[in-house]
Amino acid sequence: MSRGTRAKTNRIDAELTARFMMFRPEAGRTLPSDNLRILRTLTTRQAQIVEMRKQLTAQISACRNKPFPRMPRISTLH
Repeated sequence: MSRGTRAKTNRIDAELTARFMMFRPEAGRTLPSDNLRILRTLTTRQAQIVEMRKQLTAQISACRNKPFPRMPRISTLH
């Protein structure tokens, strides 16, 4: 849908979008319902928590595999 214009500006984008919507109004998006937005938010948060858990598990495993440094023996004075 070229108009022979090479520059990319918000005004040109808005014009092209408006022209497109005149011929294809069904292509417009409707906003998701509140329940769907909440579900998407919760699903995203769950994925973040799962990823954090994986990272923490890997960190714990790495710490367990490191040898624990021996402490010098402290002699008691009598």
